[in-house]
Amino acid sequence: MKNTPSTLYLLKKGVILAANNIWRNKVLSIATIFVIAIIIFIFNIILSINFIAKDAITNINKKVDLVIYLKDTSDPTQIQTLTQTIKNLEGVETVIYTTKMQALEQLQKTHPNLSTSFEKYNLGNPLPYSSMEPALAKSVQK
Repeated sequence: MKNTPSTLYLLKKGVILAANNIWRNKVLSIATIFVIAIIIFIFNIILSINFIAKDAITNINKKVDLVIYLKDTSDPTQIQTLTQTIKNLEGVETVIYTTKMQALEQLQKTHPNLSTSFEKYNLGNPLPYSSMEPALAKSVQK
């Protein structure tokens, strides 16, 4: 019968041979470890970019705004009906109705130079009524 070595002996011998080869080929071992570290680093960068891109796309889909400008001759009941119809649409979170005066006030806050031009040329309030529908995200995703 043959005398076969034990598994523990073979494992010990394999570890000793591996350590000797690593010690003998120091430059090759360091280069291999360096290449593996770079591969792991690049993989992590690609994975991070993927997560950031998915998050950014999700946030952009949630922030869809729709602005509807109305004529000055629009009837208030028509405006209310339109606003209610927009509120009832699937995926609409809120509807903001802005009057001409509110639009002018917002313009004066954000761009004071433009509002003085209206007064200078006697334009009055040329801004239209508007109905704004922020966050139409759900219907855009379909």
